[in-house]
Amino acid sequence: MEENSEIQKSPSEVDYTSALTIDILQKILLCLSSADQFYASLVSSSWKSAYDSLTILDVDPASFKERINRSNKVFSRDLFQNFVEEIIQRKCANLLTLKISMWYYSCDDSWMNRFMGLLPKNSLEVLKLNLDSFEEYELPDDILELSCLKILKLKLCKFIFDKSSLGDRIQFINLKVLKLVFVNIDDFTLYEIIRRCPMITNLELITCNGLQNLQIWSLPNQFKSVKVETRSELFKSIEIKSYTLQSFYYSGPVVIAPVLTCNNLVDLILKSWTVVTVDENKFESVISKFPLLNTLVLDFRNGMPKLRITNPNLKMLKIRQDCGLREAHIHAPSLEELNISLSLDDKDHLKSLIFIDAANLQKFKLKLKQSRFLNKDDCEKFYTSWFIELREFLQQFVHKVILTMRFDALQPMWNPDDTSICGLPPTAIEHLNVDIVWNFCGNYGEFLDGLFWSCHPNSFSVEIMSDLAPVFFLQTLSEIIETEDDPTLSCCKSSLIKCWRHYLKSYQLRHSHDGKIINCKDYLRFAIQYDPNKSADTEFQFWGVMFDFSFLWDQ
Repeated sequence: MEENSEIQKSPSEVDYTSALTIDILQKILLCLSSADQFYASLVSSSWKSAYDSLTILDVDPASFKERINRSNKVFSRDLFQNFVEEIIQRKCANLLTLKISMWYYSCDDSWMNRFMGLLPKNSLEVLKLNLDSFEEYELPDDILELSCLKILKLKLCKFIFDKSSLGDRIQFINLKVLKLVFVNIDDFTLYEIIRRCPMITNLELITCNGLQNLQIWSLPNQFKSVKVETRSELFKSIEIKSYTLQSFYYSGPVVIAPVLTCNNLVDLILKSWTVVTVDENKFESVISKFPLLNTLVLDFRNGMPKLRITNPNLKMLKIRQDCGLREAHIHAPSLEELNISLSLDDKDHLKSLIFIDAANLQKFKLKLKQSRFLNKDDCEKFYTSWFIELREFLQQFVHKVILTMRFDALQPMWNPDDTSICGLPPTAIEHLNVDIVWNFCGNYGEFLDGLFWSCHPNSFSVEIMSDLAPVFFLQTLSEIIETEDDPTLSCCKSSLIKCWRHYLKSYQLRHSHDGKIINCKDYLRFAIQYDPNKSADTEFQFWGVMFDFSFLWDQ
């Protein structure tokens, strides 16, 4: 009671945080920067004990500079270096995880060598060294002796060691994750390091200079993932022999056919941003070697005109829009998600362009784009037969399709009298997106008739990259939808198959930028009367405006 009364008499003098457990104090410290952690440890013995027993340290000169500025002091290299050395020495016994970021003006090579010598060789488990410097920092041999390391991530460093004794110096017996970003390392050094990491599971090599051939053999049973990104055209080959590898990612200027002896591979991602040519037969042969493949992502620029994939376990397939793909045959009975882009012109037929054998398909993103740029005088004609092809093709994927069509220039040639040859009903799809990048020749009404005769989307978005074209498009659509007359009296009177107007029950229009519901008539009234030369609203424009519609159909 006396104790309580004493507390009530002078609450401002009581350190309530001292009553908190060490675990709670450490959780609070982990929410602070390294500089604020250090100054918090000066508050009381409880905070000091919590800080000294903290096993994680994240050193960032930006946070230290901010703290110095709050103290009305001037940030300097010496001040920062002394601070880092002090906390490393103070926490050396308990430190397990160290992440340190360095600016090019906050340290030099000699100080970095001294800092690396302070690291606890027999306890440090995680080291993340991120250097922002004009020159790569040459790592000292001491780093090879951190035998307790489990995770090593380095940026802007270089490995230059005596190759004759390199194998004997490497002691990464517990290393599981190795990530090198902008690190200068040669083929031999990397091979020796990986070969002497019996516990390694993940390897990431991001823009590593000096690498030309990546060879990984005799790996442990835990090895799971490899990621390689390179900007060098000198990078020649990848050869990996691992029966436990599950994920492989490659991105570079040249498409490399990796030699992967990996029967258990689950995820395969291949990317190239240069114009290349991919042999479809060779590629099919490579893919067939991975019977357990679950995810396949292909990102080749204009280098894959044809694609043929047969895999019983494939569940996700994504193909970049710039691959130049013109024909695809996919036999994947377990496929659940397909994202594919096809080059398109009026001579192509969808049924011959793409064949999909995927009974379990749940999500299908299809992008159709013109294979060449067309100017206003060379608009490509899309006849009624093309819309019939689209309708018949979509019948396979009811409610599963997100369809995007991108046209540089087009001229719809829609004739409803020609649709009598098609007895199939329109297909309900999830979303329809139309991008008209440059020129539209013809009547918007004909284009809409062809689109909505082919499919009934739950949502519809359109973007026309032209001055007032979006307004005219919206005006045409609203006039069709909001006609005051009963459509059964004015259209389809003699036709057995009714047009899309008879199926549409209601719609809602939203502006894509802010998602607000738009009153179509009010918007059009303003847009048609809008004069940019007289209006004070200089930010208002119609070029590139996108509208989103929600449709409710009577199926």
